[in-house]
Amino acid sequence: MLKKILISFALVLLAAFSAGAAETKQILHVDVSLFPPMVIENNDGTLGGFDVDFLNAIADELGISVSYHAVPFDTLLKDLKEKKVDIAISGLSITESREESFDFSHPYFDSGLRIAVLKKEPDQFAVFGVLKQIVYSSEIRSGFFLLLGVVMFSGFLFWLVERGKGAVGSGFEGLLSASYFSMVTAATVGYGDIAPKMWKGRIIALFTILAGIGIFSIFQSQLTSTMTAQKIEYDISSATNLRGKKVATVKGTTSIDSLKSLGVNIIPVARIEDAYVLLDRGKVKAVVYDSPTILNYVQHEGAGKVVVVGDLFDPQYYAIAFPAKSELRERVNRAILKLKTNGVYDKLYTKWFGALS
Repeated sequence: MLKKILISFALVLLAAFSAGAAETKQILHVDVSLFPPMVIENNDGTLGGFDVDFLNAIADELGISVSYHAVPFDTLLKDLKEKKVDIAISGLSITESREESFDFSHPYFDSGLRIAVLKKEPDQFAVFGVLKQIVYSSEIRSGFFLLLGVVMFSGFLFWLVERGKGAVGSGFEGLLSASYFSMVTAATVGYGDIAPKMWKGRIIALFTILAGIGIFSIFQSQLTSTMTAQKIEYDISSATNLRGKKVATVKGTTSIDSLKSLGVNIIPVARIEDAYVLLDRGKVKAVVYDSPTILNYVQHEGAGKVVVVGDLFDPQYYAIAFPAKSELRERVNRAILKLKTNGVYDKLYTKWFGALS
């Protein structure tokens, strides 16, 4: 009986100890900001995304729990500086100015800036656009003048040897007829209404055919390719084209500094979603923001309405931010290295960016 009592007492003590240990388990207070696909809000109101999954994996590795606080992006570092939270994460880029006030973990994600613009509809690339390309195409102009030169030269020679002998007249009208003959011969049409009577005229016709086959084919292919081209030219095709234009981005982010250096008319917004609204309403010419967010929007909510133009620019590296001299930083860095070694990081990356890579 005494043995059972002692065992029961021991179990009670063990349960109490376990409960106490659970109560004293370290809680990591974290500021995040909605930043799809790095941080998203699920349908049930919980937070998800690559950053959340990644930080949860770090917390599991360290044996601690996480308490998330969703705040505006420009509040992340403010709360961290005032030590209201332990860390901040939401696609935070490492910069020289931020390093002066905060500590950062090892970089865990390579990013950069992308440009999104409204997709042009086919009617914006109709007849006038094609005619403009034809007029301003140096290749088409060169081909046209080369063909014209051959026709005029061979037509003149044909007129010299055939004038007044039955094929063409000797006057100006005969010269026009000779030029007409040269054109249809070069084009290998050959209606037969005019035919050389002299052997010299036949030799000229032969050389006109041979020259016309090559030159006319090249000119025709250049003209056809221009008229059937489906590539739409955008006013903005690279970062340099942003100068002087209204461009929306999120205030308090590193994209602000990058756009300032390009001479852009910046329209700052509180949330990236607000930037897309301005773009849709024609209030701005483009939206510039971190690559993962832009690509995610273009492939989902903005599919068919918005396209990405230009190359990735202003490379950036995401990291977890800590207050200066945080003792937690070294532990988190070790966990990051382990997750990258044991394959957990790769699985998370594939889950969120497999379709974007």
